[in-house]
Amino acid sequence: MIIEPTTAIGKIAKDVLLTEVQKRYANLEAVIIYGVATILDPRYKKAAFENSIYCSRAAAFIGNLLITSQTQSNESVESIAELQTSDEEGIWSYLDQNISNSQCNRRNVSEINSDQLRAYLIRPAVSRKLNKNPLTTWQALKNDFPLLFPIAQKYLSVMAMSVPCERLFSHAGLIATQLRNRLSPEHLNMLVFLRSIEEEMWDI
Repeated sequence: MIIEPTTAIGKIAKDVLLTEVQKRYANLEAVIIYGVATILDPRYKKAAFENSIYCSRAAAFIGNLLITSQTQSNESVESIAELQTSDEEGIWSYLDQNISNSQCNRRNVSEINSDQLRAYLIRPAVSRKLNKNPLTTWQALKNDFPLLFPIAQKYLSVMAMSVPCERLFSHAGLIATQLRNRLSPEHLNMLVFLRSIEEEMWDI
């Protein structure tokens, strides 16, 4: 049921609220962090997008992240292999390295990554009511999508608002009072951390 304001003050308040909401959230899908986090949320994926262009751009960004991470992984493996190669092999080590590079080029890596992203997007979305925490859901998916898992951890852990950290600042102000002005930064950090733990976690 839509309730329309009947008083002049109510109408003004409605216009102000709509203007502020429009200013802050009108082009939210264009924010790349929001788009990546939405696609990597197993509960929503592409269904939460209204603009298909922003959806495609976020998916392409994830694909580039996959290529970059896989390329860095291959370079680290190659550097380890170089360290393990003895000087006695001479020309044979050079040939082995060329063969390895030809078998694992950027195009093959791109195809593997796109297949993994495509398989993730094709898989049906999980239930929002049964899976309230997407990071917990990803713990069950990390074996199926090992390359996507670290990216999901990185982007899904970004806070959507500053309320939690502002709340912690308020807690720190209540703890570090004038009567407790000799608290060291380390002890203050510990107390603020303990204050941030949810009540149900204390039963573990």
